[in-house]
Amino acid sequence: MGWSGNDIRSFGSMKEWMNKQCNYTSSDGVTTKLLDYAVVNRTTAYAALQYTGEDGVVKEIWAIVVLFRFSKNEVMYKDMSEGAGPGYYDCPERILKLLSPTTNTYAIAWRKACYDKLAANKAIVMKEGNEFMKGKSIVTLIKKHCRNTWLCSVDGSGVYSVSKRWLTFHGYMPIDLAFERAL
Repeated sequence: MGWSGNDIRSFGSMKEWMNKQCNYTSSDGVTTKLLDYAVVNRTTAYAALQYTGEDGVVKEIWAIVVLFRFSKNEVMYKDMSEGAGPGYYDCPERILKLLSPTTNTYAIAWRKACYDKLAANKAIVMKEGNEFMKGKSIVTLIKKHCRNTWLCSVDGSGVYSVSKRWLTFHGYMPIDLAFERAL
């Protein structure tokens, strides 16, 4: 599937766009309703959608992932159902908890990957002296720099500023967890 686009002036706000795209009723009375959504890193939205049949009974609640690319004159977007197995796993727990059970193997794998990433993020403790590893690269936290950033040493050279978000985005994990996974 490809990308769709609109003139940036017709976009409005993210809330308006999500409501306009996700809330609709078909001619036979089937409705889809946006229950909740979250925008992560300004370019990815995760949403829980409720599907109600023509009999008025809620049939399913599933997730979609919407990618955004903004330019001066245009907004491009690509929406994917969890059943398509999107490769984006930053869905907040509050969205995941809204979803109904599924038998779709791609959706099950996607939900598991999202929960695994949430668990890995919770395992990261930012404190002086902690070490994080990715491949052979080791990041050692030196001291807290600002509210969400730390000064660190990468492979014993130089001093850099990093955040928990940066470490997880780039695939670093606490060194004790890295060794557990290697065993």
